[in-house]
Amino acid sequence: MLICIAALSVITCSLKAQQRTIQYIDSIKKVLAELKNTERIDALNHLGRAYQMLSPDTSRWYSSQALAGAKKINYARGMAFAHIYLARVENVSGRNSSVQEQNLLTAISLLEKIKDQKELGIEYGELASVYLSQKKPELAIEYYKKSIALKEKQGSTDETLAWTLERISTTYKQIGNLKESFVYRIRFFELVKKINDPYGIMESLNQMAILFRDAGDIETASDFNYQLINYVQTNLDTFKVYPPAYIYIGNAQLRLANYDSALSYFDKGIQITDLTFWNNDIKENYKKIIQTKRAKVYLNKNQYDKALECVAEPLEFFKKSKMPDQTMDVLLTMSNAYLGKKNFPQALQYSKEAFEIAKQTSSKEGIKDASKILWKTYHQLNNSDSAYYYLQQYMLVRESMEENRSANELAFFKATQEDEEKQARIELLSNQNKIKEQTLLLERQNFRRENLLKKFLIAGLLGLFVLGVIVFRSILLKRKLEGEKRILAEKELQLQKLENERRIANMEMIALRSQMNPHFIFNCLNSINRFILRNDTEAASGYLTKFSKLMRMVLENSKQALIPLEEEVKCLELYIQMEQFRCKDSFSYYVKYHDGVNTEEAMIPPLLLQTFVENAIWHGVNPKQGDGKIGIEFFQKEEVLYCVVKDNGIGRKKASELKSQLSEHHKSMGLQITKERLAILGEQDSKESPVEIEDLYDEEGDASGTKVTIRIFSLPAFEELKPSLNL
Repeated sequence: MLICIAALSVITCSLKAQQRTIQYIDSIKKVLAELKNTERIDALNHLGRAYQMLSPDTSRWYSSQALAGAKKINYARGMAFAHIYLARVENVSGRNSSVQEQNLLTAISLLEKIKDQKELGIEYGELASVYLSQKKPELAIEYYKKSIALKEKQGSTDETLAWTLERISTTYKQIGNLKESFVYRIRFFELVKKINDPYGIMESLNQMAILFRDAGDIETASDFNYQLINYVQTNLDTFKVYPPAYIYIGNAQLRLANYDSALSYFDKGIQITDLTFWNNDIKENYKKIIQTKRAKVYLNKNQYDKALECVAEPLEFFKKSKMPDQTMDVLLTMSNAYLGKKNFPQALQYSKEAFEIAKQTSSKEGIKDASKILWKTYHQLNNSDSAYYYLQQYMLVRESMEENRSANELAFFKATQEDEEKQARIELLSNQNKIKEQTLLLERQNFRRENLLKKFLIAGLLGLFVLGVIVFRSILLKRKLEGEKRILAEKELQLQKLENERRIANMEMIALRSQMNPHFIFNCLNSINRFILRNDTEAASGYLTKFSKLMRMVLENSKQALIPLEEEVKCLELYIQMEQFRCKDSFSYYVKYHDGVNTEEAMIPPLLLQTFVENAIWHGVNPKQGDGKIGIEFFQKEEVLYCVVKDNGIGRKKASELKSQLSEHHKSMGLQITKERLAILGEQDSKESPVEIEDLYDEEGDASGTKVTIRIFSLPAFEELKPSLNL
């Protein structure tokens, strides 16, 4: 009954956690369609992270979408986190570690570029873990140290620093450097106790039990095993949906030779794994690890057949999943089982395979265990040469590890020895006779008097020194403050000067815009007047209707210093349609946007392009015999927005001749006003001309039209202009 209640409690907690994750995902999906640009990319990244444990494939899809969108708008932070979550999902699904490595290296490069020191400290540690899985311990240690240094520089004392200390300790242990492993292990233990991290405390108690066992202090190791068991049982509410907790407590019972209790906790671990909301790959991995632990229990009980039954499936699973550490552990368990059964050929086969993996992964612990089995097996087979060879391998590795372990033993027992010496001194003093105690008391009183006089003298000297330091520091601070005040005053004068310049530029822009609107209205009314003079009332009425709509748009846009490119193009197209109507469709036009141009975000001055299109119609395609064509194209280059107006008209030279014949006294102000507006808007950019006009020629050298390129504004300069334009 109690087991059923516990299982129901675990299921409830697991379902609640899964439900919270699903609710979080749903809340993002509801607003995803409304989000744009960086906000949308951040939301896609959040979905990629949330789906990691639920559905790796879905997580990978959302992170890939975030990466593509971030690249499109050059959003470095979005790209960095997309690469991070793509690496995470590869780790969760147990796929190729080289993909994890490449994603993390790219993410780190981007994080270094945007100087996100906090996330860099985390990702250095993640990359180190990847190198550790790739059996590159030297690289793993290098990046773990980078991570630790960066986190300590930021004053971090959280779980991320603690677990980085744990991982570097584990790495040093794998390569046989027990001295460094112990140093980082103690730092990890002290930090998790300080921040009260239950998972870290549990891991530390487990590792400290192993370290003291390896150092030969069985009594202290047993004490840590009991502490581990009591801690997990006391904090069961925290660990009841965490399968590793049952593995730890089972390991502690195994080390204490409580085999039945160990099996019981390992079985609970399998049950808890089934009740989590993890994906099937993770669940299967944990089950196979626990099966390997159960095999070790049966091995210690000399039940070799049961031990072999437990590791049959894990061996195939770990080999298929390319997990060398777990594969080697299973092979060693099988070798010991076959050695116990005196099945020497099988023992040789599996121990040799474990020995090769240990050499490939630089695992001194694995080399030691495998060579020990091989030595014993060859000895049983009376193969003295092979037995002697593997005995040498075993002794060399053990001696190498013992050299480091001796330093650990000194550290383990240093505190104990100091306590014993203090106790001995106390006992010695307590055995002194009364006369000697009185003599010591008098000597101490004299010493205290002399010491008191010395202290007064030293205190006086220190007081004078401190007073001098305070006076000297006060003088330095006063000079420093005066210098800072001068610098601040100079900066305020510069800011005031820049503000005045911006106000002047804004007033000039407003003045030019006020000149532009009457010019445009005059041209439109002139067109209506032509229809009236021809007595074409129907055409004049239709044209006047379009004109009223256009005027409404012009008046609305004229209130703004800058409008979206989309609105400018709408107004421009309405004007062109009016001119087509007047010219009886003697020309056609098109508008084209090249990659990178965002019509909603790009902002330009109103009625900026109308003058150039007007010139193309009146002086280009209208005087031409045959179909005229006008093209309006927008593109972006190095954060600068350009507009190109092309026509296939008669060209500037012939247009100038016609113009001089028709009206020698008319002077167009539209082009000049527009150039001045562009010049003011882009005055902080390069000295490049805002308008470039190019004559087009056909293959025979005859004029075939005109191309006008308008450099509208530089995006960074526009950001600086925003305050002065009241945007």
